[in-house]
Amino acid sequence: MTNTTLNCWKFLGALCIMAYHATNCFTGGSYPFQGGYIFVEFFFMVSGYYLIKGLEEGKVKNITEYMKKRCMQFFPYTTIVIVITYIWIAYMTVSWKGRVKLLMRLPLEISLLSNMHFTYTAVGWLWYIAAMLFVTPFICYLYLRHKELFKRLVWAVPIVWYGHCFSKLGYLSVERTVGNDLMRASSELLLGGGIFYLARSISKRKIPEMAACLFRIAGWGLFIVAIILSYRLHQSEYDLYCIVCFFIALVLIESGIAADIKWKGLNFLSNLSMGLYFFHGFPAKVITKYPLNASVLERYVLFFITSFIGAAILLKAGGKLREYCNKILNGEGEGE
Repeated sequence: MTNTTLNCWKFLGALCIMAYHATNCFTGGSYPFQGGYIFVEFFFMVSGYYLIKGLEEGKVKNITEYMKKRCMQFFPYTTIVIVITYIWIAYMTVSWKGRVKLLMRLPLEISLLSNMHFTYTAVGWLWYIAAMLFVTPFICYLYLRHKELFKRLVWAVPIVWYGHCFSKLGYLSVERTVGNDLMRASSELLLGGGIFYLARSISKRKIPEMAACLFRIAGWGLFIVAIILSYRLHQSEYDLYCIVCFFIALVLIESGIAADIKWKGLNFLSNLSMGLYFFHGFPAKVITKYPLNASVLERYVLFFITSFIGAAILLKAGGKLREYCNKILNGEGEGE
């Protein structure tokens, strides 16, 4: 069942991540949304929730087939973005030697292995997809083969990871290393599983309509608090507060005790948020590279306009490429 509230949150989360990257690219981190990176944790939680839900409902029986579907869900879009980015970088590269090196790195980029630190990556903003796809088969294997151990790790791994971050560092570690990327992905995907189990147990309770409306207000309130905290704060103890806000808000909305928004016309925001996340890094690179005689605000406006236009085109082109790839994988069109 489509959750309109969740689709709205995905869209707002994507905007916050975009604003964070724009801040880093255009201002060196001295402007708003320095804490926008925290919304990556939100997307991990949502992905983890639906992963564990699929496992519990018996939709994941063959890990290879499931991962093939997951890759086909993302790769057509990421491939287009990567190819466009590399064409632009090749255009900006003076020497043919440099262009040959780019061409040699392209397969690693398209497979997203470069985002797992196999080599330098030009599309670092796609690390979330790479880490998620890398960790997912291990989570599926653990659930299918060692379910009791898995249910313990759902809570144990996030507690250990966040305990380490906030007791040793005082904030969420976002340093791009293999260990950090895998721990962030594992912890949040498993925490999404915790959200599923908690929401499932709560959903069995009957909630009056008035209480459901109040819970909806509470969910939105928590999400807005996270946005406000991310507006100015960067790597502080408030990272943990944002994660707690995400956790409680998702439990409220996924359990069904919080009333959903009735306007189904907003459901397109889910796809749009995906397109924005995939594409926004490219215009950020281009605008940063070219010396525009523009203010920071003008750069922000240009960045968001080009990101929305590019995301709309990407969703259309990626959808066509996805259909074509599915036909080939399913053996359709042979002999034509």
